[in-house]
Amino acid sequence: MDCREASALVKDRIWPDFTAHFKSETTAASYQADISEIMRYCEKDFLEIDKKDVSVYFEYLQKKVKERKLAPATMAKKLRELHSFADYICLNREAYQIPDSFQDEYECYLQYAAKQESYTHSIPAEHMDRLLEAAQEDLMAYTILSLLLRVGLSSTEIIRLKAEDFGVFDNGVFVKVEGRQESCFVPEDVYEILKMYLSKKEDSLYLFSAG
Repeated sequence: MDCREASALVKDRIWPDFTAHFKSETTAASYQADISEIMRYCEKDFLEIDKKDVSVYFEYLQKKVKERKLAPATMAKKLRELHSFADYICLNREAYQIPDSFQDEYECYLQYAAKQESYTHSIPAEHMDRLLEAAQEDLMAYTILSLLLRVGLSSTEIIRLKAEDFGVFDNGVFVKVEGRQESCFVPEDVYEILKMYLSKKEDSLYLFSAG
């Protein structure tokens, strides 16, 4: 996990143990992106994020959904993944010597997340891998799907992207999206796919074009 807010305990012990059973690198990268996002937003290690922090972050996500800058299904996915990670830590509290002050503060939002998903057509996580696998022979389609499924961009946002919208910083890769106040985190493996695509595409104003 490459996040400067993450403690050595989270980064070097808990995270490797948590992801050891994952069958897909795509799933692990999705979890890493969302867990890193809340740590950057709160400017705290995951173990230091408390009930008030989660409430503020939840309101932030709600605002993005209302402004149509975040899909309801994406918000639901974030909350489920944060709950899953926090629940794992609580279940293994003794092994990692986690104080009782740390609790799974995300579980109470899962009902709301399920309600949000009922209003939208979400893609099950296991289907994401199948879509990406099927698109691997078409590099442009593979790159577009990676940005759509892994970064959470809409199709309208993707067609407006330019190569210069992406920036590499000490805390990772981010893309500046038209209409959004904050840049979006780009998982490392998605950025590698993007670089491969850029090395093969012809020069053009926008990242993707039909011609």
